[in-house]
Amino acid sequence: MEGSSIVYSAMITRPPILKDDFEIELSVDNRSQAEELIDRRTDIHDYLRKSLSNGGIEVTFRVEKNQKERKAYTDEEKFKKMLESNPTLLKLKNELSLDFI
Repeated sequence: MEGSSIVYSAMITRPPILKDDFEIELSVDNRSQAEELIDRRTDIHDYLRKSLSNGGIEVTFRVEKNQKERKAYTDEEKFKKMLESNPTLLKLKNELSLDFI
């Protein structure tokens, strides 16, 4: 399904916020994610309403403007991000002569 990776990424990045009257707010990183989710809102509503046996569920989307941390996209950015958590990866990379970045 085209765009499903965008939907998946948008939905797992931040936890949903449960608001009053069964409203679920999902924060997304950018406008394109919000637009993709809006296009699929009916499918999301149908799934949640059926799974939770609650026809009153409404899902809203909000673009998170103040991102403290930019998501890593390139291999180099991902590796640097992993190094923050585990600096010994650099030693392993050098010992194994890995050159993927």
